[in-house]
Amino acid sequence: MNAVGNTKFWTWLLAVATGTLLISGVVFAIDVPKDKQEIKIEHLKGKKGAVTFPHHKHATEFKNAKGEPLTCKTCHHTEKAEPKSAKEVKGCPECHMQEGQPQKEFNGKKAPYMATKSGDDWDKKSVIFHKVCLDCHKKLATAEKPIDKCKNCHGGK
Repeated sequence: MNAVGNTKFWTWLLAVATGTLLISGVVFAIDVPKDKQEIKIEHLKGKKGAVTFPHHKHATEFKNAKGEPLTCKTCHHTEKAEPKSAKEVKGCPECHMQEGQPQKEFNGKKAPYMATKSGDDWDKKSVIFHKVCLDCHKKLATAEKPIDKCKNCHGGK
């Protein structure tokens, strides 16, 4: 290949690589709305207290157990495909109700409650956030980074 042909090849390859990166960025990266950068989760009043969830960091910095970036579908489990805008993403309370409220039904199945009571407090194994969040946190926890402990999310309690 001569110098001109070689230059054309590298220009073409650079254009294809840049286009691929741009397209994948548009398809997979949705900006977390300013009012959702950090979310205070206080749907369930319990002994451990509310959780301040770093939504933006989960969407931009953190990775799953395979080392892959998190996507909206990682946590928003009802999404069939990656949403094209943040407006399409549903929050937990849109489907999962507080215990005692009528459960919402989808495709003939009732969405589980956010949690169920055990005595005068929540049954920690039934808390929706524990099922979704802790599954991932347990896979990623290490001795140096024990992110599977209550205090990591519940403000040290």
